[in-house]
Amino acid sequence: MNPERERLIKDRPKKKKPQVSQSSPAHFTSTSVNALKSNIRSVTRVLEHAQNLPLDVRIEKERALAGYKQDLEKVQHEKERQRMIKKYHMVRFFERQKATRNLKKLRTRLSSSQRNSPEEQETLDREIHNAEVDLNYTLYHPLTQKYSSLFPRKETQEPLDGTATSASKTMQARQDKPAMWAVVENCMENGTLQALRDGNLGTGAAPVKALKSSIHHQTSEKKQKAKQSKADATPIVTEQADGSDGGFFEE
Repeated sequence: MNPERERLIKDRPKKKKPQVSQSSPAHFTSTSVNALKSNIRSVTRVLEHAQNLPLDVRIEKERALAGYKQDLEKVQHEKERQRMIKKYHMVRFFERQKATRNLKKLRTRLSSSQRNSPEEQETLDREIHNAEVDLNYTLYHPLTQKYSSLFPRKETQEPLDGTATSASKTMQARQDKPAMWAVVENCMENGTLQALRDGNLGTGAAPVKALKSSIHHQTSEKKQKAKQSKADATPIVTEQADGSDGGFFEE
């Protein structure tokens, strides 16, 4: 080889390999999990079988053990998080697109409608609100929890009742939403959507379950009051003409 060419090759700067952050998802491998488990077992055996350990050594080992356990919990949590993200990535993507289109159509209707009646305007506002919650559901559903589809495929669809109003259809569509939908709606009001998505709403899944239970209880109370109001209004409804629409909550 030409000496001049050989010298140029030696003097050529070497490409630096990209460094992986210790906290990045790529660092959380099965090797790191096994190494942490091995360290936990090793330190645990030392603490259990070494009866005459000096106090300062025992304290140091106990601190190391606590640190290993905390690191293992973080690694396992991140691995589960990445698995769930990958599992539901496509369904979230397609539903996010559909929710965005629905919201855009409703906002176009709102901007183009000039002479809506108060009832029609209220129904449209409610539909827009529901569409906004739909979109936030696809964006901020907790990444570490099972994602329930907003738009499940139905094999058979019941024929629509010709007397059903737009308001009743909107209410029915709201009731068909997954339980997490109401949690997302609540977080929109409280400004805690990002915390919900990251799993930092409180201490994890337990507060979310408690919030679901609370919202379900409130919904049940509203349904009970609606039924009671309908029952109280029954004698009056029977005296109305046959052309009456029967009110908001008519089946």
